[in-house]
Amino acid sequence: MHHSHRTLQIFRFIFLFLFLLLSVETVRCQVLPFQSYTTRDGLPSNTIRAIYQDTRSYLWIGTNNGLSRYDGAKFTNYSTVDGLSNNWITSIAESAKEPGTLWIGTIAGGVNRLRDRRFTVFRSGPDNTSNNIQSVDVDSSGTVWLKAWDRMYYIRGDSLSEFAPPYGMEGVRYSLSFADDTPWLAAGSKLFRYERLTGRWRRIHTSASSRDTITGTAPCKTGGLWIGWSNGLITLVRDTSVILSFSTRYGEPHLILDDGKGQLWVHTRKMIFTVSTSEGRQLRIVPFVEDAGSPADITPPMMLDHENNLWLGTWTQGLMKLSDRNLYHIPIGERGKTFPRSGAVADSNGHIWTGARGGILELYADSTGVWQQYLHTFIGTSPNAECYVSLLDRAGRLWITVDGNRNIQAYKISSQPWKQSQLTPGVRLTRGKHYPEGVLLMLFVDAQDRMFISVGQAGVAVVDLKRLTPLGMMTTGVGVPGLAVRVMLQDRQGIIWMGGWNDGISLFDPGTPLPSLLRKYAVEDGLPDNSIRSFHEDCEGTMWVGTRYGGIARLVGKRFETASMNDGLMSNTIWTIDEDEHDRLYLRTDVGIERIDRRTMKPVPQKLELLDQEIVSLGVLQRRFLWYTSSTELTVYEYPLASGNTVPPPAHIFSFQANGKMLDAGSPIALPFNENNCVIEYDGISYKNEKAVRYQYRLLGTASDWTAPTAQRAVTFATLKPGFYTFEVVAINADNVASTKPASLSFSILPPYWQRWWFIAIVALVLAAVGTLLYRYRVNQLLEVERLRVRIAGDLHDDVGTNLSSIVIASQIMERQASLSPKERSQLKEIGIIATTTQEMMRDIVWMLNPKNDSLDDFVLKMKEVTSQLLQDIRYTFVVPEERLLDKVSIEFKRNVFLIFKESLNNIVRHSFASEVSIAVKQENGTFTLQIEDNGKGFEGNRTFPGSGLANIRRRALQMGGAMDIHSAAGKGTTITLSVKNHANA
Repeated sequence: MHHSHRTLQIFRFIFLFLFLLLSVETVRCQVLPFQSYTTRDGLPSNTIRAIYQDTRSYLWIGTNNGLSRYDGAKFTNYSTVDGLSNNWITSIAESAKEPGTLWIGTIAGGVNRLRDRRFTVFRSGPDNTSNNIQSVDVDSSGTVWLKAWDRMYYIRGDSLSEFAPPYGMEGVRYSLSFADDTPWLAAGSKLFRYERLTGRWRRIHTSASSRDTITGTAPCKTGGLWIGWSNGLITLVRDTSVILSFSTRYGEPHLILDDGKGQLWVHTRKMIFTVSTSEGRQLRIVPFVEDAGSPADITPPMMLDHENNLWLGTWTQGLMKLSDRNLYHIPIGERGKTFPRSGAVADSNGHIWTGARGGILELYADSTGVWQQYLHTFIGTSPNAECYVSLLDRAGRLWITVDGNRNIQAYKISSQPWKQSQLTPGVRLTRGKHYPEGVLLMLFVDAQDRMFISVGQAGVAVVDLKRLTPLGMMTTGVGVPGLAVRVMLQDRQGIIWMGGWNDGISLFDPGTPLPSLLRKYAVEDGLPDNSIRSFHEDCEGTMWVGTRYGGIARLVGKRFETASMNDGLMSNTIWTIDEDEHDRLYLRTDVGIERIDRRTMKPVPQKLELLDQEIVSLGVLQRRFLWYTSSTELTVYEYPLASGNTVPPPAHIFSFQANGKMLDAGSPIALPFNENNCVIEYDGISYKNEKAVRYQYRLLGTASDWTAPTAQRAVTFATLKPGFYTFEVVAINADNVASTKPASLSFSILPPYWQRWWFIAIVALVLAAVGTLLYRYRVNQLLEVERLRVRIAGDLHDDVGTNLSSIVIASQIMERQASLSPKERSQLKEIGIIATTTQEMMRDIVWMLNPKNDSLDDFVLKMKEVTSQLLQDIRYTFVVPEERLLDKVSIEFKRNVFLIFKESLNNIVRHSFASEVSIAVKQENGTFTLQIEDNGKGFEGNRTFPGSGLANIRRRALQMGGAMDIHSAAGKGTTITLSVKNHANA
């Protein structure tokens, strides 16, 4: 018995040893998502020797086969064909005094100045050694500093001169750095700083031994120079003293880059890592040798652009970019092997658990921020058995299942800071005892510590975990949605939600051992689809439902609001829903991870890194960062929505064409009217996600509203009308941040010559001259007519009047002769009367013809004169306006109105037997009104009279365009009213 017990102890020791041995998993570091650009993308070479970003945000890349400019969409290349002195580029810098002017150092070709698209070459001598430019720097005064093999030069204006190194350094190979607008030289362990006031080099004592050499330098953004040493130290020298020093753990720092935000990027022979500039503490390691997808042959150029993207040069892999430093991939398990498509969960300490072969894999970040992994194995579990993480319940228990095992096992997690956790076995549920046979579809534990086990067609088994007793089966008879429950959730009110394979949603009251049905939801209640795949209750208590074929829905009141591909989603299949603290939901779909705004249900700009069709599980840990798994790796995206520091992308207009002819977009543009088909090209500089950049534009002069965002980088305006136009465009980056200031271009389209001001002015002058001539001609004609009227009036008065007077006098003389018979005497009297009447008519005609009588005032006086003559035996009144009537009237007006007036008075004298007559004249708003009223016998309104007196009156009024009203009644007198415009063509 004792021997048997001792044997058992030995067996247990050996087994524990093997267990611990199997529990150790080889650590593999995370890989950051580098993006590469090669000759396939348009670079002239895959050997990158220089990287620079100019003030307009364009990226310039120097290779061993020419210079290239990258605008986010294409590479524009320059070589010796374009004027470069040599295609091997070593360094690039921009003049601070002349933005847009670049200085490009070359091998054997000296330095090139690129200004206004033209290259100018500066050579220091005939030999190639002095023209091998290693570095180019431009200080604030515009002086260009050049470092050749063992010499220094400077350029001021167009003059190149040699600059003397410190004493004793002649012929020694040294490196030149620029910090605080000052040159620094390093050679071996020696460091010199140029003193501008004295014009001398000053030796800076760094306390380094002669065995230590300077391996790299970089300017500090807050002042001073960072120095890397061969012993692994990094020091900060400011002015003349060392103010900070710390050691790295990864070898000699060859490249150092200060991001200006408290971190250094350091490149050694083995890796790239970041270091805290205040503590010297390594923050993160970025391996690039062991893991695929990382650069393996980094060359000296390393740069941070204006969006804080990291750019690296390589010898053979082209240009490398790292945009998302907080997104990295952790390969799972052994290289080349895939893990089961197991679900994964994250505990409250930020450790992620996923199934693996032979055990459960735990992934966690250590104290340096490097993600480690540890495989937890279990006694009795085969190394090839596929293990699955099924659930992490609210009590913190990890529930796992193993292929071929009839048990569901819970483990208590005991976490340790920066280390792997310990798993302690807990509750075990056995198939056949606690739940029936069937396919395990899902596990769920509610707040009452009851386990719900979906076993396909058998229904849902309910187990009391406190007593480990089965409580029964929930089937379609008690309201379970179909025979395959895929997802469950208990909301804040304690209501249990069950989602069926294709039968909608059931809600249960948890207050009984077997929860009782409260209600169901299906398509008729607003669900887009009855195939339920995910639930989520957000921070405000709103319930969200993911479906297999209908997109996502949220419950508002008693109805569902939905969003699908019709509303801009990438997919209608929603497997998982989670949220972060920025009101955004993350959806695991068939095509990757979708992000939507929780309040509007609208998609937000997608990140290409999240579009992975192999995603198995997804979560937002502590609402701080996103994680998701595939069968080969874990991806962690720390602070995925921290976009507050996003730099607005600058927008540029770089091309303007009119009718296919290229014009200079930087100079004033005036186009003829028949060159009105315009094409404008533009770009927006954002390198975080170049393909996601969108543009909005408007053309002031035709419309003031911005267009909808578009990916197009050119716009065509056809058949523009003459006028002045201003084109404006803004760029919008992947984080939906727009340019702070639009790029603008103003141009004008000139009208045709017949619409030009000078042509219109000439035509106006001609028309004015013609009008003046016509006016003068008309005035002369009117004057001639007046003169004619005066002459005719004078002739009538002098000649015809005299003759008529002679006839009257002769008839009166002859009438007195006694020898005449009564008949002859009567004839002579009649002749006298006719002559007298004709004489009076002639006087009226002369009065009308005389232009001196063309005023309305003179016309009224004439009317008074006639009234006094015709109404000698009848009382009358003549009312005229108090003010003088100075309006001019035409001769036809005077004639027709006078004849109407005279005819009316004659009718009163001959036929009315009136004793009183009232005459009124008035002038209002250019209308002349005459009213004649008598108290005679009158007549019936429809009575006809012999003669043509009244008919003539009406006819004359109609000819003048006036209105004649005759109102009379038997025994009540007669009223005649005439209204006529005094300027009428009477």
